[in-house]
Amino acid sequence: MKRGLHVYTCKDHDGVWPVGTAAVVVAKDEEQAKTLVMKAFSEIGISHDSKSPITVQKLDLSKEHALILRDGNY
Repeated sequence: MKRGLHVYTCKDHDGVWPVGTAAVVVAKDEEQAKTLVMKAFSEIGISHDSKSPITVQKLDLSKEHALILRDGNY
């Protein structure tokens, strides 16, 4: 049985400036989502401090809803 892909968000990765970042990731599981988001940030020149864990949140696709990734409140 082939497993489907899931949508995850990541809002705690360090960015270019000391403000929040937000990413949307499509992956088969949480570990792959973390790997993909770290790779994507690396590709644009943003490294990750391994002391700070990356958190990904799986989105519930069974219902209609909106998720605010960053509200601008810094």
